[in-house]
Amino acid sequence: MNYKTDLTIFLGGIRPFLWESLYNSLIESCGKYKFQLVICGPSKPPNSLLARANFKFIKDFGGPSRGAQIAAQFAEGKLITLGADDATYRPKVLERAIDNFYSLEEKNPGKDVVLGIKYGEGGNLMGDHYWTAWYHPPLQLNGIPRSSPMVLNSIMRPELFEKCGGYDCKVFSTCNWGGHDLYQRLVNKYNVVFDFHPEHAMECTWKLEDAGTYNDHGPVAEADDYRYPNSDYRAFSEKYSKKDPNQNCLETDKNLSWTDAERFWSKRFKEIVQETKQ
Repeated sequence: MNYKTDLTIFLGGIRPFLWESLYNSLIESCGKYKFQLVICGPSKPPNSLLARANFKFIKDFGGPSRGAQIAAQFAEGKLITLGADDATYRPKVLERAIDNFYSLEEKNPGKDVVLGIKYGEGGNLMGDHYWTAWYHPPLQLNGIPRSSPMVLNSIMRPELFEKCGGYDCKVFSTCNWGGHDLYQRLVNKYNVVFDFHPEHAMECTWKLEDAGTYNDHGPVAEADDYRYPNSDYRAFSEKYSKKDPNQNCLETDKNLSWTDAERFWSKRFKEIVQETKQ
């Protein structure tokens, strides 16, 4: 690959009014390492960001997993990590995490490394128990080993992300259940070396209310909250209630694509979807 920077932060985003603070936090967090920020979403970024050579924006009206998957295609970093547009990164933490990643690679020659990234929400920094899958009742399923981590963000090589297919955008519209599915495949089927970076890297503003801090979280809540009848969790629980749900993933993952997702995400752009059907 043609690497132009050290780390690409990629994401699907809907909050352009937060993107400058996200970008500025990356300057402090990446330290000695150069970074690229790639965001895919429906809303135009601030002109100040468009003027920066290490920022890319792709306009799209799909859901979060499709947006992230598209953004990842534009990554020019030696390493990649999924970000969030309600997040800021803590000073110097990504720098130390990248150092940690390379140290793990040196200790495990020839192995793919995945370094889990911890985050906080609404001012809370969760303890060690939070980062284990079976701490969370919705993840206590027969197809999820008790030893599995609970991870949604990580640092990895873009080649590994491409090899495993990234998110299953046909089944999962967000990076929550789509992320749990992705990391179950990676950690349990791709023979990776996995560890968590010990520090919390991101602090997110999202709060538990369905609408979220900015009154825009409702569609994601509808897709993510396992208590909603149309949540992506229905497909996730059906898959992972089975023993060894990813037994053929090394082959099927090759066919995963962002084009499998809705072009206009129906949970957020209901009017547009209705117009296209008329």
